Amino acid sequence: MENLEAKAGDRKVLEDAVKTEEAQYAVDKSEKEAAIETVKAAVSALKQKRAGTIGDITSSIYQTYERVLKNRNGIGTVKVADRMCLGCHQMIPPQLYYQVRTSDDIFQCPHCDRYLYHVPEEGEENS
Repeated sequence: MENLEAKAGDRKVLEDAVKTEEAQYAVDKSEKEAAIETVKAAVSALKQKRAGTIGDITSSIYQTYERVLKNRNGIGTVKVADRMCLGCHQMIPPQLYYQVRTSDDIFQCPHCDRYLYHVPEEGEENS
């Protein structure tokens, strides 16, 4: 009989713990759902921005970009730093590196075909 009474007390503690965990789960679930909705809204806004940008690009450049994107695991543009393509980690010719740094034209890596861009570092002149 004492054993049954002890088990009944344990059951009450466990039921309270389950209720607490279920309440916490509901709170966590609502927070995650809100975060998912925020991400979905951000993705939708970025897709609209991308569609507008695609309209500004010539079709041949866009087609090449899509081909490179497909062939290079979803990475179609990469940064250049110290005369190196950070996509394939190959050195690019000095003239191309200079052009990427100083021009607004579009250039591709001669090794991996990814489009190149340069972000000037602090203290670096963009000349």
